[in-house]
Formats: sequence, structure tokens, C-alpha cells
Amino acid sequence: MERRGIDVAAESRRSALHLLESNDTFFIKLMVRQGVGVSLLPAWAVREEVEAGTLARVPVEGEPLSRVVQLVTSGRPLSAAARCFVEFTVARRDELQALARGNPSAA
Repeated sequence: MERRGIDVAAESRRSALHLLESNDTFFIKLMVRQGVGVSLLPAWAVREEVEAGTLARVPVEGEPLSRVVQLVTSGRPLSAAARCFVEFTVARRDELQALARGNPSAA
């Protein structure tokens, strides 16, 4: 669910949301730990904090949350390092998806 989805969900429930947006995951986690609010973050981004008990995972009811990630290139020939990264990513796709869902044991 992206920002627009959150806005639509809030409108449909007639809820007023005061949102703070940031692309800095460290800052977001800091604000949540300080009690400023809650956040939707990928499981992999908070795995250590959840395990340590400094953040808590809260089940979300309703529409499933998902994120699509794509591997893209400029179309120009790739360097050896970039080719290795693509091969690594493709070969471990299922494992990476399990980690992204916060389920490392399925990897």
C-alpha cells in the first residue's frame, strides 16, 4: 500500500490522519521509538528492532500490504560487478522475497 492507498483508506473510514513522510528509514524508526506515531515499513527494515523488542510488529487487517520491486538497467552493457549483482539477485529471488516479507526461515 502506498501513500495514495493510505489516503483512500483513511477517507473511506472518515479518519483524520496527520502524516509525516520521510525516505530516511533510520529517522522513521527513531520517531516511532520516541512515540511520535506509527509507520508502515518493510519487515526486513525492522527485523533487528522487532527481535530486540525496541519496535513491535502490529498485524494490519484488510487489504494485503505489498510492494513491487524491479531490477532495471540503463540498457547499456553492464560492468562485471553489475552482472554479478543481477545473477546473484535472480538466483536468490525466492530467498530475497522471503526475507523482504520478514520470513527468513522460509529462505
